[in-house]
Amino acid sequence: MSSLSTETQYNRVLSILQNEHGNTKNLIKKYSGEYDLVREFSPSRSNAIAWLPFQREDEVLELNAGCGAASEYLTHKVKRVDCVEESEVQCQINRIRNQSVHNLKIYQGTVKENYDRLHNKRYDYVISWDRISDISLDDIRSLIKPKGYMVIVADNRYGLKYWNGSADNMEYFESLYSGEYGVDKDQILQQLRDTGFTDITLYYPYPDYRSTRRIYSNDYMPKLGELNENFYFGGEKRLVLFEETNVYNQLIEQNKYAEFSNSYIFVAAN
Repeated sequence: MSSLSTETQYNRVLSILQNEHGNTKNLIKKYSGEYDLVREFSPSRSNAIAWLPFQREDEVLELNAGCGAASEYLTHKVKRVDCVEESEVQCQINRIRNQSVHNLKIYQGTVKENYDRLHNKRYDYVISWDRISDISLDDIRSLIKPKGYMVIVADNRYGLKYWNGSADNMEYFESLYSGEYGVDKDQILQQLRDTGFTDITLYYPYPDYRSTRRIYSNDYMPKLGELNENFYFGGEKRLVLFEETNVYNQLIEQNKYAEFSNSYIFVAAN
């Protein structure tokens, strides 16, 4: 899932990227004020996973890979990257931005539609962006090597920024009442446990997974006054209803930060 809400917007991004001959650095410089473009192509998009201990011989599967925000980073870190993305336009964007690499394969369509082509493969990491896929976690787990990892990176539908009027490609406050955007932390944890994962660690990228500057965990939670960089990519559709640092301080004091973290990273060892 991506910040861009229509195929018309994706086609515009594709056209701009083609005009720049796939050079994302030039694109970001020229369009630094355009939220949809910067958010898709900023190097910081890979920060949410860059800390994982990838090895050169690893094989990685990305589900809901979007425009390849993390694919570009992964191709330089591991042996092979397979991507599944439903949107044909986003697949084209991913291909163009990564046209110089030879260890990337992109499967257009849903995970369910591509499962027959994937089910005989095994990966060191399966990374699912924004949501659980359209097939069962049991099927996804079958693609993971022994001692491999399932990683889910997603927005928290109850994240503090949404209470403060961040809208992305939604209506204001829509994530809070629609149930269509973001995930419920406890539901994901239970689904992972029901699938048989027992070694699960939850991380909290701050301020969110798209513009990660720090990553917290239950073993290292933020301290009072530490969450003071509550800005995201320029041009984001949002209201500003309160000072987030002050609210974060109250949540930290009451041990409630985990419930209102803007995003989550679930890492489940196979």
